[in-house]
Amino acid sequence: MKEIIYQIDGMKCSMCEAHVNDAVRKVVKVKKIKSSHKKNNTIIICEDNVDEAIIENAINSQGYKIISKDSHNYVKKGLFRWNGAGFITCIILIIRIFFFLMFIML
Repeated sequence: MKEIIYQIDGMKCSMCEAHVNDAVRKVVKVKKIKSSHKKNNTIIICEDNVDEAIIENAINSQGYKIISKDSHNYVKKGLFRWNGAGFITCIILIIRIFFFLMFIML
C-alpha cells in the first residue's frame, strides 16, 4: 500500500472535494481518498501498482491544478499496530487487568 498526497490549487468548497474524489475513484481503485479545500490537498491510499499519472490526469481534467506530490509507503496507524512498542504495551495492559481482577476476587 502507498499513500499519495497531492497539493491541489482550485478547490474552493466541499463540492470541489467531491468532484476530485469522484474523478479519482472512476479511474483507479483506491482504499481511501480524502480531499480538503481548506488544506488544498488530497490524500489517497491505494495499492502500490496504481499508476499515479492516471490519477493526476483525472484531477487535472476536472480543472484543478496539482502543485506538488508526495508518495510514500503507507503504514497503518492505530491501536492494533503490532510493532514492538504496541505489542509490549498490550501485554502490560493485559497483565494489569489480570492482577486487578485477581485482587477483586480476593
